[in-house]
Parts: sequence; structure tokens; C-alpha cells
Amino acid sequence: KNPDIIINRIISRTENNEYQKECEYIFKDEDIKNKKQLFSIISNIRGFWYAAWCLVVKKSLLDDYEIRFKDGIYHEDELWTPQVLCKGKTFVVIPTLLYQYKYEKGFHNFKKEFDKLIICKELNKYCGSVEEGQEVKFLKKRIFIILYTVYAEMAYYRDHIDYNKLDKQLFNTIKNIYGC
Repeated sequence: KNPDIIINRIISRTENNEYQKECEYIFKDEDIKNKKQLFSIISNIRGFWYAAWCLVVKKSLLDDYEIRFKDGIYHEDELWTPQVLCKGKTFVVIPTLLYQYKYEKGFHNFKKEFDKLIICKELNKYCGSVEEGQEVKFLKKRIFIILYTVYAEMAYYRDHIDYNKLDKQLFNTIKNIYGC
């Protein structure tokens, strides 16, 4: 079909190759007829993985829109994947597991939470370069979910020396994005 983007399924495993988690969604190709349906479906799937390895993307799409990974941040695919999905025109979904991710159990890194706030700011700016309506709604919902995950993860870091700095930066990011 020569689509811009192929969306596939993935599984994660521990270092010992033990089953960790499989993405819970299964698409049928006929479920996605256009971008509006794609955004509607993935926005309502609990646990859709925004990992780069969930997608096979035409190089020309990445080149035409100059979509690259942002250097120096963790979770860079949380920024990259929504951008790719917004710029794609044609999609094919396949039920096949094409990728196995090796998950590092218990890996927490405080910097990741700050980087997620950078991603939220970047996605909010990116809203200005996409069509109004479904794409903006999709991006705004994604931003909200990422902000929520930062908030939820903060409990894990309550005793970290920079906890108050993260709390303040989360508050300021919310204020700057939502104006309140």
C-alpha cells in the first residue's frame, strides 16, 4: 500500500528475556481510514506506546518535515512520535509484533521527569505548526498525559534533593501551557 507510516505492535522483556509487557492494543487495518480515525483511536487507547520502534516511517516524510530526535533528552520519542503522526498522510496498521524492547527493571532517572516537561513545551509549540482541530486536540491530550505522568512519578522522588525544583517547574509548565 506504500503508506507514510506503518504502526506495529511491540513487547518488552527484562534483561533475562522474561516477558514484561505487551502492548494491549490490536488494530485491524480497516479500523484506520484517515488521520482523524487514527487520532481518535490512539487517543482513546489506554497504554498506546509512543515509542519510535512502534512505527516504520518513510524517510522522505522525516526529511520533508525535518523531523529529528531532540538531542540530550530522555523520552525523545515522546516528542518525535506525535510529530510523525501529525505529518503522516497515509497509515497502515499491522497486528504483528515487530519489535522486542529490553526493559531495565527499576531504572529511574530524575532527569527524565525534567525532560518530559521539555517535551510538553515542545509539543505545545508544535501545535502552532499543525492543522487546527483533530491534530491539536490529539497533541493537547498527549501533553496532558505526559504532565500527569510527571506528577505521578514525583511521589517516587519525594526525597530527591531537586524535588522542589521539579515541583516548581511542573507548576510553571502547566501555567505556561494552560494559562492558569
